[in-house]
Amino acid sequence: MPSNLNSLLKWGEGQLTAAGIDSYRLDAKILLTAFLSVDDVLIYSRPDFAVSPEDILSYREAIARRSRREPLAYIIGKKEFWNHPLTVNRHTLIPRPETEILVETALGYISSMNGNIKLLDIGTGSGNIPISLASEIPSLHCTAVDISAEALETARFNSKALNLEGRISFLKADLRNLPFSNLENGGLFDIIVSNPPYIRSADIGALMPEVALFEPRLALDGGADGLVSYRQIIEGCQAILRPEGVLIMETGMGQAMDIIGFINSLAIFGEAEIINDLAGIERVVAVKRLPA
Repeated sequence: MPSNLNSLLKWGEGQLTAAGIDSYRLDAKILLTAFLSVDDVLIYSRPDFAVSPEDILSYREAIARRSRREPLAYIIGKKEFWNHPLTVNRHTLIPRPETEILVETALGYISSMNGNIKLLDIGTGSGNIPISLASEIPSLHCTAVDISAEALETARFNSKALNLEGRISFLKADLRNLPFSNLENGGLFDIIVSNPPYIRSADIGALMPEVALFEPRLALDGGADGLVSYRQIIEGCQAILRPEGVLIMETGMGQAMDIIGFINSLAIFGEAEIINDLAGIERVVAVKRLPA
């Protein structure tokens, strides 16, 4: 078995190559730095650096997990989002870079609001969205909702780690029960955000194994057409979004116009805005509720 940094790295690359991991070189190095607590400088300046048997075992186990297509973020237990290192696990969706577009959009709308701003995040997962927004806006108080107690525990941990306790409240609730009966703030919010499940049920099995086999199905499955959660959220806004409040949701590819169609059918909203990601994909829908 390899016993120094260079040989161990090459071994890891070989194992991941055999497993069909396209990013074998990068993944092998990330796992090496994570589980051996070394950096790139040491890897390349001291390739003959001897590795302890215990560290070799830890690295081998990490490579085995990645070879089974487990996502890097779950193996390491961390994922960076909005420059914050967040704890993630099998109970939480892994935050994606494109969700930062939702955060940017929300910050734009919040900048025109006054006073103490009340935000609701539906399906919070790791808490990445309210944590990012609360870290930027001192006057923001967030309520983070999820059906998973384990996800809420993770989000609460992340909130505490980033010194945001007291700024974010956590509530276990089922989206199907909107409007939630035990919401704070009298159940009215200035802004509602969500990255809801939007994959069609029949399509989940065809996703890459890292997603289909490991990420929580509750956070992926949007029902037969992928739009079930959007309908529930939009209908729920009638009871929990204040007049002139803002609804912002991340969307799947090709879903934005269907979502806007449902928004328009309620006649309580103004004109919706679509924000594209860097690839030109319609990624976020934002809309204001009409004045009372």
